[in-house]
Amino acid sequence: MQEALFTTFIIGLIVLPYRIVVNPNEPLPELIFGRFVLPWLVYFTVMAIFIALKYPGSLRDSTWIQVRGIVAGLLVMFSLCGGMFF
Repeated sequence: MQEALFTTFIIGLIVLPYRIVVNPNEPLPELIFGRFVLPWLVYFTVMAIFIALKYPGSLRDSTWIQVRGIVAGLLVMFSLCGGMFF
């Protein structure tokens, strides 16, 4: 649940306003699906799989918490770049 909220806020509050300012004539279906939904699905799916595979270690062990943070940081970067620029 927290990952879904985080993903919605980080991608929704960064990608959508950026795309609206950069290209205000972009069709709404492309903006919503291509710029928001696809990056959201990529980030959320990979993080859900990571947590499912490493649970409960990814939530309690400090080593796995750090690994999860690195994976999440890289995914945020790729999701934001994918939503904003491609």
